[in-house]
Amino acid sequence: MQDCMGGGIETSFMAQVHQDKEIPDWLRDRVTRIYSIAGMSRAVPWEVDANWAEEQSNVTGEKLEMCAKGPLWEQITPTPMTKEWLIGCGWMKPQDGLQPYYPDKKKTYCTPGKY
Repeated sequence: MQDCMGGGIETSFMAQVHQDKEIPDWLRDRVTRIYSIAGMSRAVPWEVDANWAEEQSNVTGEKLEMCAKGPLWEQITPTPMTKEWLIGCGWMKPQDGLQPYYPDKKKTYCTPGKY
């Protein structure tokens, strides 16, 4: 599901699917604590998102069905950071006056097959 939001399974980018405001604080706190202890605090945004999907009945299945129909970002609103990435990679057109950006360091990660 996160691969689908991040440009497809051919890329190395995983994107958070749920908006931060959708995820309850108790879950964010729990995941932050666990991953911080393990020295993996950078993974918190994606793991909180995955844990929230796990807590919901059939959310992952529903999102995967949506992904099979077409780009997930065209069906649900991506998070601001994901939207910036998708625009920068050229998968999503700029909206709301946003200008595209072309990341120097990350540009190679936009190419399918790059891991």
